[in-house]
Amino acid sequence: MLARERAAPKTAPRAPAPAAGKALEAHMRLAPQLERTIAAHHQRALAADEAAAAMSAACHPSEAAAGEAAAAPLFAAGSAGASAVLLRVRPRTAAERARGLFEVVRARPAATALYYPATRILADASLDVHEFAFDANIAPAADGAAVYAAAARGLVPFVLRARARAAVFAYGQTGSGKTHTMSDLAERIAADLPASGLRIDVSAVEILGDAVRDLFADADAAPAPVRVAVDAAGAVVMSGHRALPAAGPDDVIAAIRRAFASRTTRATLKNDTSSRSHLVLRIALWRPPEVAADASPAGGPHAGETPAGEIKLVDLSGSERVSDTAAHDAERLKESAHINSSLMALKECLRKRSGSPADAKHMPFRNSKLTLLLKDSLELNPDVPTKTVMIACVAPTIADVSHSLNTFRYASTLKTTADDSGAHGSHLKPESAAALAGAAQKPKQTPMAWSKDKLERWLNDKIGGLHSLTTLLGKDGDPRLAGPHRFVPPAWKFIYELPPDEWAKRLAASLSTEEALAVRTEYRKLFVKPRSTVEGQVPGAAADHVESILLAEDAPDVVAAKVTKSSSSLEARQAAALAKLKAKGEAARKKALADQDSSKPVTARSAPRSSN
Repeated sequence: MLARERAAPKTAPRAPAPAAGKALEAHMRLAPQLERTIAAHHQRALAADEAAAAMSAACHPSEAAAGEAAAAPLFAAGSAGASAVLLRVRPRTAAERARGLFEVVRARPAATALYYPATRILADASLDVHEFAFDANIAPAADGAAVYAAAARGLVPFVLRARARAAVFAYGQTGSGKTHTMSDLAERIAADLPASGLRIDVSAVEILGDAVRDLFADADAAPAPVRVAVDAAGAVVMSGHRALPAAGPDDVIAAIRRAFASRTTRATLKNDTSSRSHLVLRIALWRPPEVAADASPAGGPHAGETPAGEIKLVDLSGSERVSDTAAHDAERLKESAHINSSLMALKECLRKRSGSPADAKHMPFRNSKLTLLLKDSLELNPDVPTKTVMIACVAPTIADVSHSLNTFRYASTLKTTADDSGAHGSHLKPESAAALAGAAQKPKQTPMAWSKDKLERWLNDKIGGLHSLTTLLGKDGDPRLAGPHRFVPPAWKFIYELPPDEWAKRLAASLSTEEALAVRTEYRKLFVKPRSTVEGQVPGAAADHVESILLAEDAPDVVAAKVTKSSSSLEARQAAALAKLKAKGEAARKKALADQDSSKPVTARSAPRSSN
């Protein structure tokens, strides 16, 4: 059995609550409108996904039936994929709900959408919708069993079947749920290990900058240095650490819990128990001599045994931006620098791995102890079958929208589908990115740069009449009325700020309410920067598709009701104005009479004479 677990290291006091920046304050002012827009777009996307799935099932009924029987994960028999990327969105915390932070990341089975508010000076805010299609998109309501089914179901059978190597690692910002995800997933993977027939060794180290610490070292003994090097054959060798023997799944689970409990944590702005190190947990499987048919020669530490497979579980430390380190002391700042440096080294290796074969000839594994330990899991031509899974963890709220977008893009460097015939494929191909960059659309001019005649022609073409701009401007938009005490904005700005009901009312002679609102929407879309391009996408693979949408406004029936109410109440308003004038005139008449009475001289009455 395993030795008694040592207590977790003490954590620093709770960090102060994060302050809201100017961008977050601006987004929160638009919270109701942003939430309505996100909810409406998400529902439309779900409906489109359901329609596409129904059409696919109708066109390929046999494939649909096979898909319903059993999904083909990365570790299924016959899968040619070498890597997979999953996205998990954690639920909102109680503190986030108390602050009123709303969700801007919506996961659905086909893709995950991130809604990034785009604010502008001269035009209204809009939403940039980034859509990423990962191998699995895990919503906040999903539990650990769903994560296991999507990420690691079949991992242990694959390793044992092919004497293979499998690696699972979680990436994300501080406080995005990485440790919660990996600790639960590691125990579920360990539960799949056979109870007998194998010898199991479990080792765990944490990487703090350039230092590697053994998490299974005796608490009372002086910490021995753990060395990581590459031997003459190019294999990574780690020495100075302790490997715990495990008799079965229960011992492995106990070792996993001990490793996570021994990890270094500190309090930060984002998380009271932020992991300040990368945890690398290795489960080595060996077949004893009586089971192994091709036993290794005697004399080594595993004399007569043959390797049966290897599993690496990696919980990466959270990425941090400059704003997250505002309350850090010198030690925390140094830790953050080491964390970000090692994560960038890992990203560089992933980029090389996903690039052309010429770029992948030299992988910069030696740039970090983390990448050196993961060398055998990231190589293009490993010595044994190897599969790698990345779980990108994101926070769902508007406060972390920039973090979440960076996580999406980081995880995309390893993006490939489980049934991709190109085992080392990725949608971030340099040649494809260059081709798309050449064909990218040039930024178009907005009506702010148009002449008044061009704006008039555009409106006439859309409305189908003459003098459309004059009709929309009306008397209150006539620039000739401008003066020292009255500002009349330019024509493009005036009609841009014109409410929907005014558009419908002023164009009622030419268009219906729905048609008028459609022209208004099309006009307002001209001010949204065109970003509907797919960045670095290989043909046939889904990537980061970006589109910009306007914020939700009143529905056409609501606008029509406003116009009808305005038109039908004209006589009532005229009568009210006349009554008001009459009341005002009556009050003035009474006041004049009162003033006239008060201005008359007062004469004293003479007293009657008394008779003598």
